[in-house]
Amino acid sequence: MATLTLTTSVPRIGASSRSIFRRVPLAVWNAALILVAIVLAGCYLVQVNSIMAHGYQIRDAERELGKLRTEVRSNQIKLSEIEAMGNLTAQAQSLGMVPVGQVDYITRPNAGVALR
Repeated sequence: MATLTLTTSVPRIGASSRSIFRRVPLAVWNAALILVAIVLAGCYLVQVNSIMAHGYQIRDAERELGKLRTEVRSNQIKLSEIEAMGNLTAQAQSLGMVPVGQVDYITRPNAGVALR
């Protein structure tokens, strides 16, 4: 009869990671870190450029908003001048309308309404 014995070996903590660092030359690590730094700097520049472009768009929109607000105020003043009572009576007379004298109203006696 054969006997089976199990043995376990517990690896030391950090032993495998140290061996990876020892296998890769330092120049490769330096090149990788430089590459990562270049990529991160490129991402940063793209983000800054995007933010600046949006800033210019917002500034242009605010200028346009200011112009439109000024135009609205001007149009409101013109509208109030046109709607003034003196202007309305002058326009009515120019259209051939005459002022109403006395208004007579007609009243009906209570009449029944048929329902269905």
